Order: sequence, then structure tokens, then C-alpha cells
Amino acid sequence: LDPSMGREQYRLTVAPQGVDVTASTPEGAYYALCTLSQMFQLHGEEIPCCVVEDYPSMPIRGFTDDISRGQISTLDHFKSIIRRLSRIKCNLYMPYIEDVLQFRCIPESGKFSDPMSPQEWKELIAYAKGYYVSIVPIINTLGHWDKNASLQAFQDYVLHEGDDPKGAPLSALDVRKQDVQDMVHAMVEEAVEIFGEAGALHVGGDEAASYTRLFPKDEAARYYNGHFRRLYEQLKAHGLQTM
Repeated sequence: LDPSMGREQYRLTVAPQGVDVTASTPEGAYYALCTLSQMFQLHGEEIPCCVVEDYPSMPIRGFTDDISRGQISTLDHFKSIIRRLSRIKCNLYMPYIEDVLQFRCIPESGKFSDPMSPQEWKELIAYAKGYYVSIVPIINTLGHWDKNASLQAFQDYVLHEGDDPKGAPLSALDVRKQDVQDMVHAMVEEAVEIFGEAGALHVGGDEAASYTRLFPKDEAARYYNGHFRRLYEQLKAHGLQTM
């Protein structure tokens, strides 16, 4: 142990008489063992003598995974993703979520997917912690609602072609409406309950071009910015960063 070293820093010394790992935390020691394991993968049973001095140049080393297209992974496969990420010293996993989280506040969501329960996500979060990986979901709170927009339950929650309630449903939520704002607020509260210990939540924001198709640019910007300002204030009240 060397308390002067950084949290994720390590020194790996391979000498004829054995291998020595120096770090200030179990995290640093774990990354040293990952490197040692990779050396055995490269060289077989006999690894070369060397000294590896390693520390991260970037504090956040992450991977975004779009799990909202087609078949969702099993819990065991999600765990294998965590192990593989940690092996290359990634410390952040960001699953992209549209309708693959079972929200209590919108039970109709996920009819076209196979959503994971909050209990499954919590199990994965606890598992990832053992590999020094944080899980911060990307939850789309504005656009990408095309699957749910085709369900009757959400017809009053999305924008419609021509801004006409009888027009074709579009894939963005109509955040001008108070009941839509209340729904999004409830969704984020549930997400904070599940994922909040990571210290951040990604609230999406892409694929909302319906707003500039239906409204003048300044008006569309007012709706868009107002939506994310509300989410920022909501997460700030929980001590969380908005991504």
C-alpha cells in the first residue's frame, strides 16, 4: 500500500522472484490484476519482467449501450458486459433506455419490448459495484417515444402531426401539457430511486425534431429548454448531476 498514489493508480512489478502490486486502494490493485491477467493472455505461462506504472488520464471511461432495439440482454449477459468493461478499465456503463425499464407510473409502457424490473436493475448495479463500474442510464424524456406513441394509452401525451389531436402521433412528448410534465417527473423520480447512487442521470434530448417542424424556432426552443430546466432542477434537488 502506498497512500501517496491516486485512487486508480498502480505499479505492477514483474521480477524473476515474483510479482509485486503497489496501490493506494483496492480499486488500483484490481486494475493491476487486470493488467497482469492481460499479460498472461498475451505471453502464456511465462510473462516478461517489467514495471508497469499506470493511472487514468480520464476520470470517466464509459460505454453507451443501446438496449432498446430488438431483444434485450438477459441479466447474466448484462453481468458479462460489466465484467468485460471492467477488464479494460472502463468505470461507467450507460444503458440507453426508451421503454425497457418497468416504470410503476406508466405500466402500459414496454408493450413492444421486454422491460427489466427495478429489482433486476438494482441487482446489476450492486454487481457492477464489485467491478468498480457505475451505471448511469440514458433515459429519453422527450424524443424517441415512437413505440409508446403507437399505444392508445399515450395518445394524449405525444405531439401530433400539424399540432392537431387527430393528426398522426409523433415520437416526441408534448411537454407543454402539465400531465406530461407530471408523468416525466414521476419517471425521473423512479429512475433516481434505482440509479441515484451513481450521482448522475442522463435525460436524453435527441430526436425531438418534431418541435421545430411544428413550431417556430424560438417557440420550440422555449419548450425544449423549459423541459430540461425542470429536469435539471429536479435532479439538483436530489444532489444529482444532469447529463
